[in-house]
Amino acid sequence: RLFWEQLYERTERGTTVLVTTHYMDEAERCDEVALMNRGRIVVSGGVREIRDRFRSRLGERPSLEDIFADVIRRGGDDDKQELG
Repeated sequence: RLFWEQLYERTERGTTVLVTTHYMDEAERCDEVALMNRGRIVVSGGVREIRDRFRSRLGERPSLEDIFADVIRRGGDDDKQELG
């Protein structure tokens, strides 16, 4: 928890912080995310924006983990797929 408090303090002062994690619950704490598979970004944007893009297919409040699994299962890149 202290780690995240320190990150939030830095961002409030205008510092850009890049966080890498395999844990989607940690990624959901970030303002912007880029989900990667095999070295390629497959979904990117604000957490709320990403959830909104997938809401019609995955339900009211899909997790980033659900979204990532859906994109991979569909074979690829959210930016190149027709969603909805």
